[in-house]
Amino acid sequence: MTSVDNAIEPTSEDSQRNTKVWIVAGVVGAVFITLAVVFGSRFGVDPRVVESPLVGLPAPDVELEYLDQAGTLAIGDFKGDVVVVNFFASWCIPACRDEHPHLTAAAADYADRGVRFVGIATSDRPADTMAFLDRYGWGTNYSYLNDPDARAGVEFGTFGVPETFVIDRAGLVTHKFTGAITYDELTAELDRVLSGTGS
Repeated sequence: MTSVDNAIEPTSEDSQRNTKVWIVAGVVGAVFITLAVVFGSRFGVDPRVVESPLVGLPAPDVELEYLDQAGTLAIGDFKGDVVVVNFFASWCIPACRDEHPHLTAAAADYADRGVRFVGIATSDRPADTMAFLDRYGWGTNYSYLNDPDARAGVEFGTFGVPETFVIDRAGLVTHKFTGAITYDELTAELDRVLSGTGS
């Protein structure tokens, strides 16, 4: 008996099995390539800088009650100034806690440059928000507003907290940051806006 006689002839089932293996391998390869392209295109992009449909458009002129005093404040009341609007909450730990000293430091440093800061407490109880601020510090040059039903958050198109918006003197949104912001990130954007080259 020759070696040829010992060879096993491939069956139609073997051919079908091989075809299925090649199809699965092709699909897996295509998925891998697609993911590589998607992640590769995002490489070097800060995932906390989220595009917003509001950028370049007028900021929503929401009006909310003050957290710590009687009366209301509308974002439009600051037209002519640069405005930083930060959405936060006492339950947003650790991100809101971590960014808080950066925001209050920037608010103090830019007070005499026509920059106003607004903190909007989102979906929070006023007592809890005030306890948060008592613990981590009330900013100077800062207005704190209460948004218990997240109405302002909906108007601004927020996805969560913290999120921070920068508004120029004309009332247009120039930038949106999502997640905890640092002093350097925020002041770099403020400097661009104040110099007339905001992003």
